[in-house]
Amino acid sequence: MGYNFNRFNVDAFEDGEWCNHPDGGIFKIAKMNNPRHRDAYRVLEKQFRKDFGDELDAEQQDRLHAAALAEGVLRDWAEIDGKEDGKTVAVPYTVENATELLVRDPKLVQWVARKATDLERFENADQEAQAKKPGKR
Repeated sequence: MGYNFNRFNVDAFEDGEWCNHPDGGIFKIAKMNNPRHRDAYRVLEKQFRKDFGDELDAEQQDRLHAAALAEGVLRDWAEIDGKEDGKTVAVPYTVENATELLVRDPKLVQWVARKATDLERFENADQEAQAKKPGKR
């Protein structure tokens, strides 16, 4: 048997695939270092260096990394809750919300990065099972 020329769903490299987080929530995660992620990192790094100088401190580096992940890797989410006026509310996916979540949760950054580098998730055999966004609750 030869190598499968169509082994990967290359559209999912940028679009992402849905992943259930073990602590709750569902995240649509693209491949790490896809073109959109690299472009976002390049633009953000330029902006950060313009704003903060060539030597970014650890906090600035963490925010840069989180913003690039939010822009280029973390594509969407479902079942993410927050508190507003003492009530639980669904937090909508936006790049800004995703950046803030990733800045606040380094363990989530590691989980997203692991999922984004797991190429088996993008193999065509799994494409049908992961094609649909989960329903709203």
